[in-house]
Amino acid sequence: MMKCWLKIKLVLEPLDLVITGAEYSYGRLHEWLSDHYLVALNPVTREFVNAGKAFKGLSDK
Repeated sequence: MMKCWLKIKLVLEPLDLVITGAEYSYGRLHEWLSDHYLVALNPVTREFVNAGKAFKGLSDK
């Protein structure tokens, strides 16, 4: 029996994000920055708020 997953995401408005930090990868890719921290500007308070973290997604190719 084969099981499959389907991930459905809502379409959101584009975001203006800024990279404020990064971490080095581990293992054989230890010289590459892989995890990037993202922030967005809150238009009401005019302060930056954490929006998330993006990962590298590099393959051996």
